[in-house]
Amino acid sequence: MVYSVIRLFCLILVLVFGYSFVSTISMAGGSRLGLPFAFYTTSVLPPISGSESNAARVVSNFDGIMLLLDLLCFLLFSAMIIVVRERLRGVRDKTASKVLTAEIAEQFLADEDSVDLSEFTELSDAAAESLTRPNSQSETQAGDPIVNSISMRFVSIPAGTFTMGDANGDDNETPHQVTLTKPFELGVYEVTQEQYERVMGENPSHFKGAKNPVERVSWEDAVEFCRKLSALPEEKAAGRVYRLPTEAEWGYACRAGTTTKYSFGDEESQLSDYAWYRENSDRRTHPVGQKKPNAWGLYDMHGNVWEWCQDRYGEYPSGSVTNPTGPSEGSIRVYRGGGWFDFARYCQSGIRIRSNPRNRYRNFGFRVAQVPLPDNKRASEAESGSR
Repeated sequence: MVYSVIRLFCLILVLVFGYSFVSTISMAGGSRLGLPFAFYTTSVLPPISGSESNAARVVSNFDGIMLLLDLLCFLLFSAMIIVVRERLRGVRDKTASKVLTAEIAEQFLADEDSVDLSEFTELSDAAAESLTRPNSQSETQAGDPIVNSISMRFVSIPAGTFTMGDANGDDNETPHQVTLTKPFELGVYEVTQEQYERVMGENPSHFKGAKNPVERVSWEDAVEFCRKLSALPEEKAAGRVYRLPTEAEWGYACRAGTTTKYSFGDEESQLSDYAWYRENSDRRTHPVGQKKPNAWGLYDMHGNVWEWCQDRYGEYPSGSVTNPTGPSEGSIRVYRGGGWFDFARYCQSGIRIRSNPRNRYRNFGFRVAQVPLPDNKRASEAESGSR
C-alpha cells in the first residue's frame, strides 16, 4: 500500500514537470522546430539590430534559461524516482526474505545451526507443515539431533557391524567383528564443565572453562553423573536414561563407518584439523566442538581428553561378537580417544588404555550415551556400580 502511494506521488511530479518542460519549449519556438533549434535561437544567434529586436532577444534568452532549468528539474526528479523505486524494491525484497519458506525450513531440519529462525517474521503454510510433520528419516540414521533439558546435544547412532581393534596395534587390540543390533544416542560433545557442575554441583577440572570438557573425573564420578542426570524430573518425564557408552559403542561411533587409523583417514598430518593433542594443544584442554567432527557429527573423538567407557578391561575375543559389554569380572576400566597431552598415535580410533576406576587425571573426561527407558538395565547396573 505504501509503495503504491509513493509511486503515484512520483508519477504526479513527472506529469507536472513534464508539462512545464513542454510549455517552455512551445514558448521558445520548440513546438515547431524542436528543442535543438529552440536552444540555438535563444542562446547562440547574434543580436538583431533595433530596439524591438533587442527586447525580443532578452525575452528569448530568458526563455532559454527557463528551458534549461526545467530540463535540469526534470532530470533531477527522474533520478529521484529511480532511487525511490530501487529503495522500495529493496525494502519489499527484504520483507519478502523474512517469510520462512519450506526450503528454509527443510534446511533448518537438516542442520539447526545453519538457520536462525528468529530472523523471520512470517511462516508460510508449507514451512509450517515441514516443521510440524514427523521426521521422515529413519530414527536410526546418524545425525538426527536430540537436545536434553541441560542443553546436551546427541546424535542417533544406527545399528550396524564393524571391525573392532587394530591389526597393527598392540596385543590387546586384536581385530574382530562386532555387531550392534540396537541404535543408541551418543553425546555430540564431551561433557562440559558447566554441564557437569549443573548436575553435580561442583567442577573438579584443572583447566577451567565453562565450555571446556570436564576433567579430573574418575570412572565412578562419570557413572554418578549419569545417574543424577537420569534422575532429573525433565529427563524422567521424557523417559531418557543415561550411561557411559560401552567400548564397542564408542569404537563404532568413533570410526563412523571408516576402517582407517583415524575417522578421517590414515594421514597423521590432518589430525590437527580434528583433534587437540600434544602438537597443537599448548598442553591444556580447549572448548569442545572447535575442531572438525567425524562423518556422524561427533566432535573431539580424537584428543582433548580421554573418555571413560562402561566396560571392564579385558582381552578382545578372537571371533565375532554381538552387543559386547566387556568382561563380567574385574575392576579396571577402559578409556579411549587420546588427550591433549598425547602423541598422534594415541589418538587413533583403535587405541585402548586401562585405568583404575577411582583415578582422576587432568586428561580424563567422558561423554554419555542415552537410551530409552526400556533399555536401561545396564544403566541400573552402572548405578549399583559393581566394581
